[in-house]
Amino acid sequence: MLAELRTRADAGCGVVLITHDLVAALGVADRVVICDEGRTVDTVAPADLRGDGEHLTHPYTRALWRALPAHGLRVPAGGTADAAARRRPLPLRPAPALGGGRRRAERRAR
Repeated sequence: MLAELRTRADAGCGVVLITHDLVAALGVADRVVICDEGRTVDTVAPADLRGDGEHLTHPYTRALWRALPAHGLRVPAGGTADAAARRRPLPLRPAPALGGGRRRAERRAR
């Protein structure tokens, strides 16, 4: 599938791949847009995503790159694993309503 997307891109077609798999994006993309909470925070060339990520300018991009299993989770200098984990908690949001299907089912049951 990814090879097909790359073939189409090489043939001049515009391709947008939205993924959480940064490694998959590297094989297809001419540029990688990094989003955090739905906002663009960085745009990098795949060639920039290499090594330990020390040269990456945005801290979130660097953290994503370093979180890949191939790189191992690295803790910032002077920090601890616990501090790194607490630095940016994931927001917990309620699941969206699914169009009232439960209410319809309850009405049918009456």
